[in-house]
Order: sequence, then C-alpha cells, then structure tokens
Amino acid sequence: MAVVEPISIVVFFAAVSITGLIWWLEFRMRKKYPGYQRWLKKKSDIKFTDPIYFFASVSVFAVLAVQFLAVYNAAEIKSGNIDAYRIRISDPGELAAEQTLALLGTTTRFSLFYDNEKAEVLVVPVEKISFMIK
Repeated sequence: MAVVEPISIVVFFAAVSITGLIWWLEFRMRKKYPGYQRWLKKKSDIKFTDPIYFFASVSVFAVLAVQFLAVYNAAEIKSGNIDAYRIRISDPGELAAEQTLALLGTTTRFSLFYDNEKAEVLVVPVEKISFMIK
C-alpha cells in the first residue's frame, strides 16, 4: 500500500511531537514548582480537563493542517503542476473519448478529475473508465 499524501506522515509526527513536548513541559512544571501544582488543583480537577485540552488541541491542529494542505494542493493543481493521467471513457457523451486530466481522488463508485483547460472538475463513474495511464 502506497502513501498517497506523504505530507500526512509529517503532519502526524509533528502532532505527536508537539503533544509530547507539551506533556513533558507540564510534567516538569508539576514536579519543579509546587505552587503550579497547587494552582492546578484549585483551578480545576485535572482528570476532567486534561482530555478536553488534548482533544481540543489535536482537533485545532488537524483542521489547520488539513486546510493548509487542501489550499496548497488546489493551488498546485490550478497552476498546472499536476500528475497528468490519460483516461479513456467508455461512454463519453459530450466528452472526448480520451483526455489528459489531473486525478483529484477516487471513491468506490467515482473518480474525480480536474480538467485544466476548461477549469472544471469531472466526476466519472469507475465502471465508465476503460483505461487510465499516468
């Protein structure tokens, strides 16, 4: 199985590293400064707030990373820096029988392509694609 988005590995390890750094700093603060530990106990019950802070920070990081990646990928495709695929559609209708398009993604039922010349997205059922060559 190939990694489709290698940047996702970097994002994952960055999230794990940042979370580990935050937990390590928190641990050091609790051990080194007794006043910090007393302040946390007075402020809130730690066992209830820690998971909330963790999930909130991971969620914010994930949303920002995915948004950045989506905007970056869209700009690359629109500028013409694409992995071009030649596809032949078995029942083309209005489309040419063979086209050079950028592959955006696939589902179990559809393939999504971007036509740079027309600046439009094509959604093609998988069973209508005769062949696809990179």
